[in-house]
Formats: sequence, C-alpha cells, structure tokens
Amino acid sequence: MYNLSDSRTLSVEGNKLNVIIKDDKRSILIPAKRWAVFVKQFDEIDNAVKQLREKQYVKYFEHIGGGWYVSINTGFQCIDIRRFYKKDGEIKPTRDGLALRLSEWLSLQLLVITFPVDQPALVAVQPCYYATDHQNLMGYLECPECTPYDHA
Repeated sequence: MYNLSDSRTLSVEGNKLNVIIKDDKRSILIPAKRWAVFVKQFDEIDNAVKQLREKQYVKYFEHIGGGWYVSINTGFQCIDIRRFYKKDGEIKPTRDGLALRLSEWLSLQLLVITFPVDQPALVAVQPCYYATDHQNLMGYLECPECTPYDHA
C-alpha cells in the first residue's frame, strides 16, 4: 500500500493487478489495462494541471476505458477520475469516482516512477488498443473498454 496523502492510499491487488485508490469514504478500482491508458495520459494531464495552477482556462476530458474518464476543469483544483454513463446520446457523470487533490497528483506521479521496481507486472501491462484484435475497426468497436456505451 502506498500513501498519496494523509487520507488517501493506492494499492495494487489481485492476479489481475487492480489499482485501488481509496480514502475513508470512497474508492475506485482501476483494472490494469485501464491503468495503462491512464498512465499514458500523464503528460497531457500534467500539462492541464500546470495550466490550472497558472490560472489559465482548462477543459481536459479524456477516456481511460470502460465508462471512466479523467477530467480537469478551470475552477476546480483537482483531477477527477469518474465513471460516466450515456443517456439520450449524452455522456453524464455518476457518483462513482473521486477527485485527486493537486498534491495527491504529485504524489501519484512520484509513486509511479517507482513502479518498474515495485510493480513490474503492472508496468508491463499494455492498453487494450495495442492488442492485435484492435488493429481493425471491428475489434475496436467490439471492445467494451474502448467503446463502453454500445455494450450495455
């Protein structure tokens, strides 16, 4: 178990290498392939965080797999990791998720640097879109991680 702050921890559990971020009230489970997508977005997320700190306009919203998205918006000093659903053609947030404080984001970045030594199996996992079945449009469209709302 790793500490992101006094109240929030991250752990890697199970054979499927689920990453769990939790505090006293909430937790989110991020499967390894979704985690791989999230980590690949770290540079973009970090750029959005820098803009946020510099009081610039920020509207970052990126899919990490399943119905889960990472968002950063002007006016909110956090990185929101949240599950969304689709209703009437519109993507809407659920209560499932949590918002990382900017200090926790920094802790997460520093922690991930240690993962090649601490969690080599997790680091070896690749996003599902690297799989051979995703090399054609049908493979992508049939994947519930890449196209979650067509698989309800």
